[in-house]
Amino acid sequence: MLATAGPARATPADDFAQDAAFLQAAHQANLAEIIGGRIAERRGVSAQVRELGARFVRDHTAMDAEVVATAASGCGSS
Repeated sequence: MLATAGPARATPADDFAQDAAFLQAAHQANLAEIIGGRIAERRGVSAQVRELGARFVRDHTAMDAEVVATAASGCGSS
C-alpha cells in the first residue's frame, strides 16, 4: 500500500511570490485607473465626468502609494 502525502503546503518563497504578484497587479491596475482618470479630466464633456476623473486620479494615486510602500518594505516578508 502506498502512502499518500497530505495537501501541499506553501513555502515562504511561494507566499512571497504570490504577494509580489498581487502587488504588481494592483500597481498596474492603479496606473490604468490613473491614466483613465486623466483622460476623463481632460476630455470629459460634462463636469461630472471631469470630476469623477479627478477623483480616480486622486484615489488611485493614494492607493498606489500604499502598494509601492508595501512592496518596498519587503512585500510582507519576515
